[in-house]
Amino acid sequence: MKLNKEEAKKIAEKIDKEGALYIKKYVVPPKDKLTLVLQTHLVMEKLVNEILEAMLVDSNEIEKMYFSKKVQIMGAMGITQNNIDKKLIEFNSLRNKFAHNLDYVIQRNDLNIFFETTSLARSTNIETNLLQIIPWIIYFLMGVREYYLAFPYYMGCSDNKKRLNRDKGFDFESIEKIYESMDLRGFIEATRLSRE
Repeated sequence: MKLNKEEAKKIAEKIDKEGALYIKKYVVPPKDKLTLVLQTHLVMEKLVNEILEAMLVDSNEIEKMYFSKKVQIMGAMGITQNNIDKKLIEFNSLRNKFAHNLDYVIQRNDLNIFFETTSLARSTNIETNLLQIIPWIIYFLMGVREYYLAFPYYMGCSDNKKRLNRDKGFDFESIEKIYESMDLRGFIEATRLSRE
């Protein structure tokens, strides 16, 4: 599949449609913070599972793993754009705080990492911040998933470039030339930025 403007538009439209459904079902109308965090975490885990299923040859064990282990695998395989691995771990930590403390109140510093490498505008209102962060995470993960589903070979080579470059018979530059007209990493960033 060659990524041209039409294909990129179709992928972006799919992400928009699915993302809007998730947000309508799980985020809007605003729920209490506990429900919002727990439901978002379930959506995140579903998307992380789908990304790992697209990345791995054998993903049978993924469902049995803890969320943090799944995110570590994603990070080890190169999915670290915008510190997404750290952001997912931090959101997981927030979920755990709620899950283990009935009276937990989100603190402003619980959300710091989400404003470090994004153009999201921080508010003094915690709920407003959550309502910005959650769609950003959902759309970002959907973009990564679509990227891996559309271009598994390229992504496998790209994510393993460091290891594959040690192989004297592998020529990553030739692989990149095949996909020369595509700005795949830029595509994910562009789909994410379109939501900010």
